[in-house]
Amino acid sequence: MLPLVSEDLGSRQESIGAIFMAATIIVPQLIVAVAGPWVGHYAEQWCRKPILLIGFGLEPIRSALLGISQSPFFIMEAQT
Repeated sequence: MLPLVSEDLGSRQESIGAIFMAATIIVPQLIVAVAGPWVGHYAEQWCRKPILLIGFGLEPIRSALLGISQSPFFIMEAQT
């Protein structure tokens, strides 16, 4: 979905589209770096399957949020 988001951001706001595009890549990576040890800890306790199913369950919600949004800030947050 990131290529579609980048196309939308680049076509709407050319001057700051690159900044928002960089933020949609960097912010999720920072969150994963912080949340990774916590998720790994619970994956060892619960097994990996429930964690994976939670992730797959959140994907349609994220897709819907990206589809209805017009604000670059909201798109950046939904991408996270």
